[in-house]
Amino acid sequence: MGNYQEDEYVVFMKEYRLEHKLCPKCGSSSHTSTLVAYSLDLSNKSVYKDRNGCTCSDCGDNHETHDRVNRQKIRNKTIKKILKEI
Repeated sequence: MGNYQEDEYVVFMKEYRLEHKLCPKCGSSSHTSTLVAYSLDLSNKSVYKDRNGCTCSDCGDNHETHDRVNRQKIRNKTIKKILKEI
């Protein structure tokens, strides 16, 4: 059985990666990224931001890892775009 803080960290980071997985411009998951470590304060997780730079391999957009989005946000963005065109 692992250390509680290590387990809490692993769970948080898995969730964070899912929430910040896709390019905010085109929805692709393919990207390159810088690899700077950012500290996570387990008692104040809501302020954590991964500030590594990302470049989308599909559309070339440059953004921070924290600015990447989950699938639902991409769906909502697509729906809003379609509704504007109607």
